[in-house]
Amino acid sequence: MYLIKTFTQKEHATDFVGNGRLLFRHINYFRKIEDGNTRGDNLEGSQTETIKADNLPSTIKQFKIKSKDGKGKEFYLDLDGLKRNFPQIFDSGALEFKLSYVVDSLVYCMSLVDTSKDGFDEILAEHKKFGAVSVVVWQPNELIRKIREKTNCQCAKVEYVDFSTNDKRYDLFKKDSRYSREHEYRFLVETEGQQQRFVEIGRIEQIAFCAVTDELPEIIQKFDAFLKTKQA
Repeated sequence: MYLIKTFTQKEHATDFVGNGRLLFRHINYFRKIEDGNTRGDNLEGSQTETIKADNLPSTIKQFKIKSKDGKGKEFYLDLDGLKRNFPQIFDSGALEFKLSYVVDSLVYCMSLVDTSKDGFDEILAEHKKFGAVSVVVWQPNELIRKIREKTNCQCAKVEYVDFSTNDKRYDLFKKDSRYSREHEYRFLVETEGQQQRFVEIGRIEQIAFCAVTDELPEIIQKFDAFLKTKQA
């Protein structure tokens, strides 16, 4: 199993390996990229929460909506105004509100590649569109440990869903199936009011190396064979 990050500039790749510098960007950055859906995703970070309110007393004039963890913005719904303009929705006594918003988080994205499964070379070939130089992390658990040590992050493999056939209940670790060949593994941290942030985890040259993106399939096959002989 490998974690792979591809860069457009060699110095960014060497900085990652030599200094352990990771650039986390606001999730909104990836919504705004116009690159024919290579990296850009206008649904990125979209989230929907459903709030049910049954049989509200008539004395309630406002309804406060906030996230489950209590962080971020709060919204107030004017129930009196809603009753005046849309009285029919109160006939059943049961109300359901859907709150759609863009999550306020910073993200760092990599690809998780399992060479024991068929088609891994096709996944690696996908990285050509991301840049000419890649960093291959051959001890992914150690990298995850280092990032967790320096940040209070959430991290997981992304699940791919066909949004054209479901109800589009997005969350931070779901993306449309058209991006499934990326095999993304992502790290999320709170913004703390920033649009981007560098996180330094220390040198990772003991667990990672730089490679030419075009040669990734061949390089990883050879390195995989080397690791197997070493473990034998």
